[in-house]
Amino acid sequence: MTELSQTPSLEDLQGWLQCVINTRGDLREKLCRANHGYQLNHNDIIADKRQIPAYKRLEIYTTGYVLRLLECMRADYPALISYWGEPMFDTFARAFIVTLPPQSYTLFEMSQRFPKFLKDTKPPDEVVPASQRALLDLPADIAELERTQLTVLRAKGLEKAPPAPITSEFDLLNYALQIKAAPCLELLTLRFAVIGYLAELANGETPEPPPPKTTSIAISRVQYQLRAIELTQWQYHFLTISNDITSVNNAVQYASQHSEVSTSQILAELFIWLPIAFEAGFIRRIN
Repeated sequence: MTELSQTPSLEDLQGWLQCVINTRGDLREKLCRANHGYQLNHNDIIADKRQIPAYKRLEIYTTGYVLRLLECMRADYPALISYWGEPMFDTFARAFIVTLPPQSYTLFEMSQRFPKFLKDTKPPDEVVPASQRALLDLPADIAELERTQLTVLRAKGLEKAPPAPITSEFDLLNYALQIKAAPCLELLTLRFAVIGYLAELANGETPEPPPPKTTSIAISRVQYQLRAIELTQWQYHFLTISNDITSVNNAVQYASQHSEVSTSQILAELFIWLPIAFEAGFIRRIN
């Protein structure tokens, strides 16, 4: 370790180390970029200790950093690992970590952009055989569902203020009843029906990948237990407008306008579905 002609600022040291950790390439390439960019030399600022040279110490640190982030990614996407296998998952996760390094102090936010990363890095359709294009879209859908489930688990729920259930036929026929979506409700529209497929994967089965099918999903939480249910088109729009306080009648009218399903048909199906929506923690009544 040589003596520096001028002591680098803390900001420069932090930027240099971040460049070493997050830049693409092997360690020699990383150091070349960092040293050139900040006019520093790793031999000047990294001490040799216990007969371990500066280069080796940096190699251990940078490798350990990526491995720790990779372990967090594995914890967030177990279903995607079941689908791909760990080696394939690790390849994409490592590429994601290097391409979009963490920008937040909390590890929970680190993997938030992973589903979009999978969509953005998918090969263009023109270079992929038509028979394989759908399968390249499936991983991003699996990742998006898993990420949304994590978001729902961490969101404010109804545990301390349980929703007042529908208790009578009067409630079901009371179209002026005021309702609002649960704060932890998330709505998704995916290109595949993945709920049943992921359940089979979780049971250790090896099901055939589902065929492409545009699917709307509601995900919420009841007593810290996730609930995920596929929705019809009108149910999706019914819950969408329920993000703000609204009446059952207003939600029915909105759902009909945006789904091209008649109000009479929605009202007929609502008698069965509305109690399910309450029980699943999708909506709550406003007294």
